[in-house]
Amino acid sequence: MVRRSEGAEKPVTLQTVTLEGMMQVTDPQLLRQALTQGVGRARGYGCGLISLAAPR
Repeated sequence: MVRRSEGAEKPVTLQTVTLEGMMQVTDPQLLRQALTQGVGRARGYGCGLISLAAPR
């Protein structure tokens, strides 16, 4: 369990998901930003990371 700060009443709740599929990049700059900065509010907890692989 992760607490927001010392003495905080409510714990932080995280939900994660793994997606697998194909994508078509329409904005390379936005993709680059997502890869380097992560996505979502839980980035500070290690969530929101994106990994890509070449199609098989």
